Amino acid sequence: MLGYLWRKYFTAVKKRIGLLILIVAFAVGTSTYLSVFVVTPTYKATASLLVNTDPTISSEYLLNEVLTNQKVIKTYNEIIKSHLVLQEVIAKLSLQLKPEELGKLVKVVNNADSSVFTITVNYPNQEEAIKIANELAGVFTLKVGQLMQVDNVVMIDRATMDKSSKVSPNITMNVAIALILSTMAAVGAFGLREYLDSTIKSREEIKFETGLATIGELGTWKPKRRWFRLRKNADSTSDLSLLKMEPTKRNRRVVESYLHLYRNLLPVLTMEDVRTIVVTSTHEQEGKSTILTHLGILMAQNGHGVLMIDANAEHPTLHGIMPGEGEEGLCDLLLGTVTADQAIRPSVIAGLDVLPLGKASLGALRKFAEGGLDHMLPDLRERYDIILIDSGAISSSLLPNTLAKSADGVLFVFRSGKVAREEGAVAVAGLRQSDAKILGAVLNKNEGKPGRPPFLLERVLQKDIELNRA
Repeated sequence: MLGYLWRKYFTAVKKRIGLLILIVAFAVGTSTYLSVFVVTPTYKATASLLVNTDPTISSEYLLNEVLTNQKVIKTYNEIIKSHLVLQEVIAKLSLQLKPEELGKLVKVVNNADSSVFTITVNYPNQEEAIKIANELAGVFTLKVGQLMQVDNVVMIDRATMDKSSKVSPNITMNVAIALILSTMAAVGAFGLREYLDSTIKSREEIKFETGLATIGELGTWKPKRRWFRLRKNADSTSDLSLLKMEPTKRNRRVVESYLHLYRNLLPVLTMEDVRTIVVTSTHEQEGKSTILTHLGILMAQNGHGVLMIDANAEHPTLHGIMPGEGEEGLCDLLLGTVTADQAIRPSVIAGLDVLPLGKASLGALRKFAEGGLDHMLPDLRERYDIILIDSGAISSSLLPNTLAKSADGVLFVFRSGKVAREEGAVAVAGLRQSDAKILGAVLNKNEGKPGRPPFLLERVLQKDIELNRA
């Protein structure tokens, strides 16, 4: 379980690697721009002072007592940041600062084991920082002599251009922080989105939630765009020009995934004598009619005699790919008002015939429920190698469960990101309770590149799962 979740989150990041790179590049670029062109640079200048341990004043005992006690440095710190010293520095250098503002820019540092302490000034202008540090040291030396009657403080190291340095912004550090934080934020956002998303989006989730093997993973079909006009949606099955597989790079991968789906089905059709297949899904608009149509075309192009039956009473679609104006179809055939030759019509693809829904009525639906299709299928199996039945969605119709009993197998379509895990599991469980033989699942609108799952091995595992559940 833990390994599955890690793979799931890793896949979520991997399929959005382009967006991750874009986010990181934007963050790094913004950080670099702000560091170079927006943030005001700050420079550091330092002057060093020495507290003489051999003072020249007469009150030697008192001074030694102060020096041995480190409170003298704290006293000097207060004097350096006092208004008396700061105001005189401001006046001498004509600074546009208040004493409180200048005091925040000054830092006094002393080592407890040393008589040397430093005055450090951070200022936006490097030359001004040097002047302020040196002036502070000079004014303090004079003032401390006047205030404490001592002559034991001398400047040993003046602030210079060579010794001053730029404190901020640190471009390298800012870029590194932006790189790390943006990567962590993007990966965290992708993982959180994946955690909060309860829909099925991968073959691993299909197997984990339903126990079904994945026969094929189909990508998103992208019709060619033209100036001032867009081609029709590729999901539509009413336009046979879309079935000619326009040779764009993405669409070639979709064609390959359909071929892979067909090749995966061939051993099942042969070894398990599956000739009648129902294609269904949990909800409508998951692409089952499109998949059935393209699969039927591929089978017909590979020499099979194929019949596609439209048994979707709620949303019939297969009539749109046939020439002619006839309205007779499956419902009329069930009621006995027409013959099979009258209801079945050829498509523009050689070897591919279509039996449309026809005139839906309460009587025809009753014939469905009574198993009327069982009486028709033996004759149709003699005329065709493969029969593909387009049923309604399980969430909106009871026909898929009825049709599944009559068929040799069921293909279950999952559209990536559309079906909640619990809904998919319940739909598959309902089919199993109807004694349906589920061949496997087809993942439609797959966001990543189509994989090459070991279907036959997964099929064996699926059978074991079904036997254990039975």
